[in-house]
Amino acid sequence: MSDPLAAARRLAQKLATERVDVNEVEKILAYARRVRDVGKMRQMIRRLATQNVIIYSKKTKQYAQAIQRIVEPQLPEEPNAALHLLGWTVRLMRYERARSQQKRGRRR
Repeated sequence: MSDPLAAARRLAQKLATERVDVNEVEKILAYARRVRDVGKMRQMIRRLATQNVIIYSKKTKQYAQAIQRIVEPQLPEEPNAALHLLGWTVRLMRYERARSQQKRGRRR
């Protein structure tokens, strides 16, 4: 991955377009910090998207499926690089959400 920050920005934009809740991505980041194993991260993402584990609503499953489709293919194999990517993705998602809320507030 040549520019990790640009990759995180693209992921954040795609996830925002899919209306993925940033908290769901943050949960994956928290798990990634604990295990520090990209294989286990991928396995957990797949499991959340395909099985009915830790599903609180239909939206949660849709978020998990979008995360699998968008994030999993972009995860670097190196654990620190994956954590870096996920961390910046979460930060940028929060930034974009605040920015769009601010824009909506100005229109009213």
